[in-house]
Amino acid sequence: MKPKRLFLFFSLTALVAAVTLYVLPTPVVRAATINVTSTSGGTGGPDCTLRDAITAANTDTPAGGCPAGSGADTIVLAASGVYGDDLRFGHYAPAIAGVRYVFGLGADRF
Repeated sequence: MKPKRLFLFFSLTALVAAVTLYVLPTPVVRAATINVTSTSGGTGGPDCTLRDAITAANTDTPAGGCPAGSGADTIVLAASGVYGDDLRFGHYAPAIAGVRYVFGLGADRF
């Protein structure tokens, strides 16, 4: 190849590589939505309790019947039911660290 063509070939190859790397999508970390399915104050079991939801959000691993959190998560409380006073923030509930939002009945208690 002539030097001019060789230069053009490498220039175009570098341009294609740069555009490809720029256009490729970067992985996006999405927060999880964890739905509380039980008003029980316990942990573990097949249901997702509030304690388990907070633990799953804080540790980004499954807890009880709750899926793993991912980043700053959203916890959605059960549609009906009453959470006992022992679950108020600052009492016996785990400290909330990996949670961005708490929605649902009783969310004002957190």
